[in-house]
Amino acid sequence: MLKQLGDLMAGKAGKSMVDQVQAAKMAAAPKTLHGPLNPLYYRPAQSQNLDVDFVQGAIQSAQGGDMTPLLAIYRDIEVSDGTIQSAISTRKLAVLARGFNVVAAKNSGDAGQKNADAVQAMLERSNSFVDACTWLLHGCIWPVAVVERRWVPGATGFSHAEFRNVPLELLCYRTRSLRIFDVGERGELLATSHYPAENRYITHRGHMLTAPDNWGGPMRALIFWFLFSTQDREWWARFLERFGAPFLVGYYDKNDDESRLVLEQAFRKPRACSVWWRLARPRSRSRRVATLAMPARRSRLSTNARRRRSCC
Repeated sequence: MLKQLGDLMAGKAGKSMVDQVQAAKMAAAPKTLHGPLNPLYYRPAQSQNLDVDFVQGAIQSAQGGDMTPLLAIYRDIEVSDGTIQSAISTRKLAVLARGFNVVAAKNSGDAGQKNADAVQAMLERSNSFVDACTWLLHGCIWPVAVVERRWVPGATGFSHAEFRNVPLELLCYRTRSLRIFDVGERGELLATSHYPAENRYITHRGHMLTAPDNWGGPMRALIFWFLFSTQDREWWARFLERFGAPFLVGYYDKNDDESRLVLEQAFRKPRACSVWWRLARPRSRSRRVATLAMPARRSRLSTNARRRRSCC
């Protein structure tokens, strides 16, 4: 083995030995993207699909490991909602407008300041550093933001670093931890993925949530504010009917005050829902509807109704 290493250093090694060493170096190096993702693989706008099932399905899909539908909704909300867009842009510009400075480590002396100046010069030569910072600031509202770092060779060593934003379509949580989908030579999205090594990727989480990334991050709370401003009462009625607390509906005769009082008392007391179930069927066209919001699930009402029927 020592003789083979000596031959390799002296340039006497065979081609097979050189290939093996190069293959070992490539296997040990952190995996990166071959190139940018083809825009044809970007997820289209989801604003036309924001029905009850799609929104709840995107949240459940994210918890299952597929973050793309939920992050696509985030992107559409930021683009289409002026209030949210202006609030996010204002906070980003407040950070970016201050510029950047590379500060030497404490007690590093002249050598540390020299290294800081060298890094400052490298970042100033970069054409994508500001864009990368803008993208990384998404990590304050999204669960995470990732940027790939690539070094550009120079006359002696490396000249500077260039950065490539990792789009949301490449974020993989199938193993419940962050991985990056591989991109083919022609920009196609592959089924394989790799771990974002720290020396090749910058991963930013600018929030203080302790929940996992696939729960949606801070932006998940803004989904429902956006839906409150864009969806009508029928949409929310379907949402509460499927995934939340339904609206109780009771029918009573407009001239029958006693039945109206009974319904009002029943709606105030969720345990007395059996009264509502018995009066829910109208018996004439002169009935009118009294709708009140109650924090009770349909399953609970059905269970209470079946119990009351069995007792009678």
